[in-house]
Amino acid sequence: MADSSKAQLPLTEPELVVDLQNEYEKLSREGSSDADQACFRLAWALVHSRSLKDVQRGLDLSTLLLQGHDLGSDTQRDAVYLCAVAKYKLGRYIDSRHQLEELLKVTPDCRQAQHLKQVVDDQIVKEGLIGVGIGAGVLAGVAAVVVGALMARR
Repeated sequence: MADSSKAQLPLTEPELVVDLQNEYEKLSREGSSDADQACFRLAWALVHSRSLKDVQRGLDLSTLLLQGHDLGSDTQRDAVYLCAVAKYKLGRYIDSRHQLEELLKVTPDCRQAQHLKQVVDDQIVKEGLIGVGIGAGVLAGVAAVVVGALMARR
């Protein structure tokens, strides 16, 4: 796992994850229109957890939110960013980099994405993964589809 303190990413406590999980489940059971926002808050907390299992759950939730949910453009952008953060924390640096590149094509002034991309680039160089980037071209296509969906909603 990457050193998330180097990336200056927030960390959530397990209690917050539990509270947000309960909130999301309650709103979902009630059929509340606020369930998507509660899902986003839960995904954020999971992605910023110390537990890699939680981070993977957060990535799964963020991906789910991007597929067919009616989110505002800011929330969509943030969900794409959460996917990149999760991939970074899971050590999937090439995937994270491609996602960040696609996000920055749409929102080039996103400072969080700019900073995380630099951290990811540093990590890729540190681990000598640049040569692996050729094989990751397929993953860039997946990121392009996600960002394409983001652009289509604008």
